Amino acid sequence: MKQETLTVQKYTYKWEESNFIIYLIPEKDNYTSFYIQKEDYGFISYEVSIDMDELGTSAEEFIKANIDAWVMDCELDIFKLEPIED
Repeated sequence: MKQETLTVQKYTYKWEESNFIIYLIPEKDNYTSFYIQKEDYGFISYEVSIDMDELGTSAEEFIKANIDAWVMDCELDIFKLEPIED
């Protein structure tokens, strides 16, 4: 078994009444994966992996440009796991 230590960047965004946490996890060849988690929920949703050299903007600006869609994806995943009952 091989163990590695990663440096993960974490950003927190307030969206409506909830906080969402965005994790940037480095991969090989300068790629970074973006994940989103609703605060106080255990589920973490994968969003995208991108070559940071080719991004053309900062990670913060990339997140801001995509946060609405990512929050909707996250909320949909949570709904699938915890459907609202009538």
